[in-house]
Amino acid sequence: MDTAATSSRSERSPRSSFIYRRRRGSRRRSGNNLSVDEVREDEKTIKKLKLESRKLRRRFVEESEDLRLLREKFQQQLVIMRAMKMQLDNVASTTTKFQKSAEVEIAAKLGESMQQLRDFETYQKAILKIAQTIVDPPAPESSDDEEEEIPPRTLAQQNLFYSEKVLEKYNRENQGAEFVLAEALVTYPFNSRGTWIIHLNFTAKDKAGNVHRLFGETTVELNPGDPVEVLSYCILTPSDNGDYSSLTKGCRRCDPTCFVPIYHPDESCFKRGHFNPHQP
Repeated sequence: MDTAATSSRSERSPRSSFIYRRRRGSRRRSGNNLSVDEVREDEKTIKKLKLESRKLRRRFVEESEDLRLLREKFQQQLVIMRAMKMQLDNVASTTTKFQKSAEVEIAAKLGESMQQLRDFETYQKAILKIAQTIVDPPAPESSDDEEEEIPPRTLAQQNLFYSEKVLEKYNRENQGAEFVLAEALVTYPFNSRGTWIIHLNFTAKDKAGNVHRLFGETTVELNPGDPVEVLSYCILTPSDNGDYSSLTKGCRRCDPTCFVPIYHPDESCFKRGHFNPHQP
């Protein structure tokens, strides 16, 4: 009987053997839930996830380091910008102080210049008053037996008188010139080392009809009939300039004597009025 049973089991078909093995595998899965292959597959997946996690962690660390470096660089730039702002504030403060100081200095110099101008105007008025008193002195009292009183010259007559004196000497010392007086322009008296001097401008025509501006320098006729000495004369050139304002650039002026617009030649061409070492 046992032999028959053994014979019958050995004679089972291949299909029945497969079904038997499958049933045994089903019983194993029902006990552990996962097969060996599935477990291995899960382990591989876990390893991959761990590897990806390490990569992500490494990348996070690197990016954190970059972020830290950027933060440090930003802090450095911020410190530099604050320092630059402080420097700019200091420069602005210094500039404001300098500007205020310059404004105060300019205002002081302007006030000083205005005061000097007022002093010059006062001096001019005083000199004109003295000159008028000396050039046109009051006539002394006279009796009936004395000669008729000579009236004082007007300003126009004074200009004409001294212009003619200078022109006479010019024609006398320059033979053939034969200049003719065209217009007596301006005269100005001033005191030079105790002597009263006149500087003057006038125009004259030559034989061809050309008009020239001349400069003259004479002594003052203090009393009628006193001799008048012509100290210097010259024909002015276009480069010669004159004005009573010391602020005029390029002005040739016998400062501080002539306070009216008289054209002057180079200082070597006249003899009196060289009081100011800074004059042209």
